[in-house]
Amino acid sequence: MTDWLPVEQTELGHLCPEGATTPPPVSSAWPFATGGGATPPVHEEDIKKLEQWFKIYWICLAAGIPLTLILVGMAGLIAAVVFYCLMLYKLWKLIPSGQARTSPGLAVGLSFVPFFNYYWNFVAFHGLAQDLNARLKQEGVQVEPINANLTLAYCILVCVCIVPWIGLLAAIGAIVVNILALKQIKDAGVALIRHRLGSAGPAPAGEPALAY
Repeated sequence: MTDWLPVEQTELGHLCPEGATTPPPVSSAWPFATGGGATPPVHEEDIKKLEQWFKIYWICLAAGIPLTLILVGMAGLIAAVVFYCLMLYKLWKLIPSGQARTSPGLAVGLSFVPFFNYYWNFVAFHGLAQDLNARLKQEGVQVEPINANLTLAYCILVCVCIVPWIGLLAAIGAIVVNILALKQIKDAGVALIRHRLGSAGPAPAGEPALAY
């Protein structure tokens, strides 16, 4: 195909409007689009947010559970839910809309629908691990992939929580597995952001950080 000519130099040239020229080739500069949907821009601040949110999340969760009988414990659990949702939203925003199985807003919002959220966990949490792994591979990020079996185990344990007698044990297991799996997802997201920052070079001065 090296002998291809601009359209105006071929027998179809008479179909081109007078003065029209062949458009320049598409630049491969950041942000790049692959497989539908442009890759969202990222900033160094996004890494700090994910790291801080995860730390606050597991601390509030670990402190809130044994203190649920008092107001402080409930406040800790509510804070854990808030920071979990922030991380979920931010991590889904790393995946181009044309490749993500859901949007950041739906990933968070549908997690609060009673009963439906048992199914939605498999999309919003386990699906996030799968989509992030695919994105890491596609962009050539050298990082340990997320253990999708771990995220799947968490979703199953959440469903088992409603079973009498074994529900309490399943809940304890779900909390532990969730923290372990979420750390892997967070680390993968941070690696993806760092990779994109390295590919993009320094961000233009005064450009705002990605909103959450």
